[in-house]
Amino acid sequence: MRQIQANKTRPGNRNLFARFKSILLDNTISHTLNRRTDLFEQRMGRRPRILLCGIVSNSANRIDNLVPTAFSQWGFDVDIHPGGLPHGQTARAAVENDVHAVLFPFDYKLSESSVTRLVEAVSAASGGKILNVAWKQAFEGVENKHQEFGFDEVLDIGHDIVSGLSRLLDHLEKKKQTRPGLRQCIDGVVAGDRAVIAKVITLIEDTRAGHRQVADQLIEQLLLLSGKALRIGISGVPGAGKSTFIESFGTMLADMGHRVAVLSVDPSSSKTGGSVLGDKTRMKRLSGHPNAFIRPSPSGGTLGGIAKKTKESMVICEAAGYEILLVETVGIGQSESHVASMVDFFLMLMITGAGDELQGIKKGILELADAIVINKADGDNIEKAREAKKIYESALSIVKQESPAWKVPVLTCSSKNMDGIIDIWQAISDYRSRMEASGEFSQKRRRQSVNWMWSLVEEGLKERFYKRSKTKVLKLTGAVKEGRMSPTDAALELLALDS
Repeated sequence: MRQIQANKTRPGNRNLFARFKSILLDNTISHTLNRRTDLFEQRMGRRPRILLCGIVSNSANRIDNLVPTAFSQWGFDVDIHPGGLPHGQTARAAVENDVHAVLFPFDYKLSESSVTRLVEAVSAASGGKILNVAWKQAFEGVENKHQEFGFDEVLDIGHDIVSGLSRLLDHLEKKKQTRPGLRQCIDGVVAGDRAVIAKVITLIEDTRAGHRQVADQLIEQLLLLSGKALRIGISGVPGAGKSTFIESFGTMLADMGHRVAVLSVDPSSSKTGGSVLGDKTRMKRLSGHPNAFIRPSPSGGTLGGIAKKTKESMVICEAAGYEILLVETVGIGQSESHVASMVDFFLMLMITGAGDELQGIKKGILELADAIVINKADGDNIEKAREAKKIYESALSIVKQESPAWKVPVLTCSSKNMDGIIDIWQAISDYRSRMEASGEFSQKRRRQSVNWMWSLVEEGLKERFYKRSKTKVLKLTGAVKEGRMSPTDAALELLALDS
């Protein structure tokens, strides 16, 4: 059967990487597309979100490594999905992440019939709400018969990328993004409908005022159905293997019959607002498990390594019947206290070497963690992991424990080999039993509810202040930026507006 593949022999495509790289480094193109995606967010309530299908991590094809970076630089939220997976799993990822479009990029080698089936799977799963888009260079001759394969759009990234992506965004804005009504949302969430759950999470992340009012009503009702799940926060130093650990830990729990929801957060660019969301690439087994639901979210500029609406997303997943929630943060050093304030059990992943043990102590992790896990305890690293365990156990011996009912354990594991994973679950189960017996479990939940209330108050006050005093804010901001006014005087003048 004839293969549809990147046409590497066509004259002019031999230098495709160099040409694409020059486009990526072109500031004029980036600024133009940034303005366009900013406008899209204003109109649609969120950034354009695409799923790049067929991207291979650490690919020998250098284009694969540039494409996600390029789209995030241009202001898109980019989900990465590997090739070679069942068509239904790709379609499921598109629906669960509630993307606007699925893009089939450069080196995606499939037969014509396989491409057609994959496009049909995405269309069927989304009810035709998600666009299927092909790269012109990726599929030889596809520009002449793209409708035959089911593609809605064909992009030529090697030429006028601004026009092509502007046309795509126009198409997305015109395509009606319907969502179920309030009652349908509640019923769909309770029934565990993945498409509805995804749409509801998108709704609560929507920045438009009208949509946020509906989202508030929805959360108020779903709160009555939540609260039964075990909430586990997972953070760690860069390179600790958070996604690999969640893949192994979550798959084990799902195989045991537990319904597991993973809410992961990846950082948004402070300059462009775009992000690269690659968790389903790193969690291939878990993302296809019938007992699992994975929703990556961009941080959206929120400090603390969590997304702005992570708490609300947790409520939705609990109302949908997920028994265990795994909240993964970006692990940037500010996330620990934030995630610890919204979960039942906070697990901190560490690795050995490079002074990480002492660094962890300096950041106050020992005071927040309910368990410390030394990951990657395999091969030549086993002895180092044991040494790190001793260091943390020694440090914990002089740290006042938060609860008399729980002594923080230090465990080792190998996510790759599944060694020690079951011991971690046993420790978490033991923690819950002890804390429920002492009454501290419910007390912690009540404190978290109060914290959530005040975070909403602070968010609302800040938003109301900016909305009401926008002209004054812009004027004083300009004065500070130009050096005509000190930050202190400007802040005092702004605060005086409410006096």
